[in-house]
Amino acid sequence: MISWRALKITGLFVVFAAIVALATWLAGTVRTGGLLPFDEPVMRSIHAQNTPWLTNILLVITQVGGGIGIMLLTTGVILWLIKNKHVYRAWFVAVTVAGAGLLNVCLKLLFARERPDFWQHLVHESSYSFPSGHAMGSSALVFALIFLAWKTKWRWRGVVLGMLAVVLIGVSRMYLGVHYPSDIVAGWIVSLVWTLLTYGVLYGYIKRKQKRGGRGQDKKTSGD
Repeated sequence: MISWRALKITGLFVVFAAIVALATWLAGTVRTGGLLPFDEPVMRSIHAQNTPWLTNILLVITQVGGGIGIMLLTTGVILWLIKNKHVYRAWFVAVTVAGAGLLNVCLKLLFARERPDFWQHLVHESSYSFPSGHAMGSSALVFALIFLAWKTKWRWRGVVLGMLAVVLIGVSRMYLGVHYPSDIVAGWIVSLVWTLLTYGVLYGYIKRKQKRGGRGQDKKTSGD
């Protein structure tokens, strides 16, 4: 009989393989200068909902998910964690969000994808399109917070509220005409992989440090 642990490992492997396949497909299409089959239809469908009041709301949302907004939110989270003596968690959030920002700049320069031009943009953007910086920055912060809250009572509330915020920010970028859906999806994927990597490295470092500390304490006890 297959154990629950084996099923979990198999499931994680399948999800990881699917993410890698999707990322490869996205990157390959963008490198050849093409659009994904869903890029234009999704953008036009979202743009068809254009109304003045919705534009005002999504302009606010896109500002919150922008560089300054995410920086202020991240700083607030880091200061709160430090105040409550969660130094390693503060480092995790800082490295995750800052690293995602740096990685986004590098990927934009690597792919050099031009912005969509289906209609006049409702905001001005001068950088390249792929992957979306708003999608990467906002999801990096949300993923980091979900990881930290995973073993608490706030886990599912964090997942629902965090993912809602991430999706709304992504939709705002498409609505404003400055990002393809594939830019948004790529940003989420890269951000998730980066957060997993950061968490794994930091978690491993903490475990090794705890083991060294435990051995040192054992030696001290035996010496006494």
